[in-house]
Formats: sequence, structure tokens, C-alpha cells
Amino acid sequence: MGTLVRAGLFGVGAAIAGAAIYYGVIALTSFEIGLVAILIGFMVGWAVRKGAQGRGGRRFQVLALVLTYWSVGLAYTPLAIKGMREGASDSTSMTATDSTTSSTRSVDSTNVAPPVAATPPATDSASSLVATESTTPPSGRQALIGLGMIFLFVFALPVTYIVSSLPGGLLSALIIGIGLRQAWVMTGTPKLEISGPYKVGAGTSPAGG
Repeated sequence: MGTLVRAGLFGVGAAIAGAAIYYGVIALTSFEIGLVAILIGFMVGWAVRKGAQGRGGRRFQVLALVLTYWSVGLAYTPLAIKGMREGASDSTSMTATDSTTSSTRSVDSTNVAPPVAATPPATDSASSLVATESTTPPSGRQALIGLGMIFLFVFALPVTYIVSSLPGGLLSALIIGIGLRQAWVMTGTPKLEISGPYKVGAGTSPAGG
């Protein structure tokens, strides 16, 4: 178990570094170069193998496979967040435009709107309850749920990108698959090579006296 944990730590470091390289290439060139996914597979496979001190096997292969895929999703995360922010700003600007248009129409209208009854202010007890709920720190269970949602979000990004960019996304899927295979092969069980048999020659007999 200690070897697996050490291999996981090495692999996580390589996955984060690979994701940074992948995102840096996208940010600098404005193009997605899927070949970087193969580099990520090589980096993660090498790091897991290094952390396992040269050992290999199915558990290390699964670990390298998951970390390689997670690294690709991590590289897409800043782009997804940027897209969501741009979409939110566009919707906000559209809402502001609609509200300005409706207010202009209400000023030009000759009908006078009926008075609206004032809403009674909230009680102090309700305000204190809302303040208490907003300042209450999240529990450990809520934090775990939040981390799980982020983990699933990162894992869903490669599939979402491939599906949304079809048919061109098939090439990206192929390249990501090659990167996953690279990590899988590099962390496999070492092959025991046996050479021989060799014929052992008779030694020189000592000279008789």
C-alpha cells in the first residue's frame, strides 16, 4: 500500500504538470494540440513507475490511466470556467438591455400604474436567522460533496468536449486514447527475460605432479 500511495503522489504531480503544459499550449497558440495528451500519458506513466520503484501491475496501470484522463480534464477546466463566465456576462447584458427597453416603454406610456403596497420589513429574528445560516461554515460532509462534484465535473470535460466538437472531436478522442494506452503500457508488469540455456564447458584439469 505504501508503494501504491507513493506512486499515486508521483503520478498526481506529473498529471498537474501535464495539465499545465496542455493548457499553456492552448492559451499561447489558441489551438488545441491533442498530441500533448500523449506527452501527458508518458509523463504520468514514467512518474508512477518511478514512484513504484520500477514495479508494475494492474493496480499501477489503473492508477496511471485515471490520472492521465484526469490531467486532460484538468487542462480543459480553465477553458470551461472562462466559457461559463462569458455566457453569464452575455446573459447579464441581455437582461440589462431588456430592462432598459421595458422602462423606456413604461415612461412613454400614458397609463399610470396603480400604487403598490409597501412590503413590510423583515423581522429581526428572520434577519438574524439568515445571517446565521450564511455565516455557518460548511460541514465536512458538504465539503466532501463539493470536492466530489468538482471531481466529476473535471472528469466529464473531455467527453463533453469530444461530443460538442463532433466530427472533429473523434481525432481528439483517438489521440487521448493513445495517451491513455501509453500510460497503461509503461506501468505494466515488467517482463522477466530469461536467456539460455548455455553449455557449461569443462574446466581445465589441474596438472598432475
